[in-house]
Amino acid sequence: MQEQTYASCSIMISILVPSSSSKCSTAQLSPTSWRRGARPPSSIPSVFSLIGQSWEFLRKQPALGSVLLWLIILPMAVLAAFTTLLTPREERLMTSFLGIVPLSAPVNFLFLVLQIVLVLIVTWGIACVILVGKRLIASRAGRARTSFRTVRSKGATYIVPLFLTSILRDCFAFFWAILFVIPGIVYSLRTAFYPVIIIAEGRSYRAALRRSRQVAMGRTWTVLRKLLGLALLLFVPPTLLLLPLRELAASADLPLLILLDVLEAGLNGLATVLFTLSLVLLYGEFLRSSNI
Repeated sequence: MQEQTYASCSIMISILVPSSSSKCSTAQLSPTSWRRGARPPSSIPSVFSLIGQSWEFLRKQPALGSVLLWLIILPMAVLAAFTTLLTPREERLMTSFLGIVPLSAPVNFLFLVLQIVLVLIVTWGIACVILVGKRLIASRAGRARTSFRTVRSKGATYIVPLFLTSILRDCFAFFWAILFVIPGIVYSLRTAFYPVIIIAEGRSYRAALRRSRQVAMGRTWTVLRKLLGLALLLFVPPTLLLLPLRELAASADLPLLILLDVLEAGLNGLATVLFTLSLVLLYGEFLRSSNI
């Protein structure tokens, strides 16, 4: 069950001290020297700071509440509920542990189609989150008057670029991993910012992947630290909280199981939005601390 929830958040997720060069004081690096190629001292916020800023931004954006409910939590809950409904009672314990749904071929095909549709809807929601959150790249924006209808309409135009670019990225990472495991991981880390670039800079497909690699070059260790920290703090606690309940309720009635599905979708949906906004913030910090 958890694997399917994470798969829906194709975004992400589709990932421990930052590397430091020779120490220099701020006075030794003038703005002129920064423009010539030297980078100012690193001031990348901590994982806790990124989550805190993302939460404050989310609270000030009414449109994001609707995006979270209708385009992220709802499709996640529907997918989880269908998985529960289609799983025989005697096999729910194994399903809750392994994330496997043993079904017949026709039902498997229909379920696959449903999964793709729901993943596209979640992708739509993530596009809307980045569309609202991209102002964080330039400044700490306050409350916005953007309506859910406007954001939803604009976000729909990014569904195909985001989805196809994620497939292209996964293919490149897979080929790298076949040859050498470590380069495949490094490639995945350096291209983690592609959703932000597609929406904030209007680049898609290979251009977005190249831009992400350019921004993350020399910061791979920092990207690993931040993304791993965000994943551990945002996605692991809901899993640890609900896993014992699922084990206990594996043989319970359907209403209780579906209630747990909805609760899990709500927690993971909120985690997905906070993770996405933190990714936008991290990308903005990288841009501000470099001459790219």
